[in-house]
Amino acid sequence: MRIIAALREDPRMTVTELSRKVGASRPTILKSIRKLVSSGEMLLCCGVNAKEMDIKMAQVGIQVRSPTARAGIVEALSKCPHVVNIFRVTDGVNLLVQVWGREEAFITSLANCIGDLEDVEVKYCNQLGTPLV
Repeated sequence: MRIIAALREDPRMTVTELSRKVGASRPTILKSIRKLVSSGEMLLCCGVNAKEMDIKMAQVGIQVRSPTARAGIVEALSKCPHVVNIFRVTDGVNLLVQVWGREEAFITSLANCIGDLEDVEVKYCNQLGTPLV
């Protein structure tokens, strides 16, 4: 619990800093983290600096005709490596899909492919460009 509490305060601390903070050796910390991860009690997450990599982002608002179809669409889109997030929304569409790509033409093509899925209508595609921060 001390490891988890310390990582909640600063999830970016090094193993050495963590061992000092909780008063345990580095091997003990590493063993404990491996055990927490393998048991599913702790998740390790990583991210990509989209600005640094010049990755462009977009939001694709889609309308899926039925709840059954929506579940299938969410499952299919969640397997696409260019889909970052999928949100259920109520702004004239029922799903908001965040996507990424290196070029705007690719993102447009991806939005068109999403629109080609059965029971899906693309209502808008907002090209966001590369994040500012």
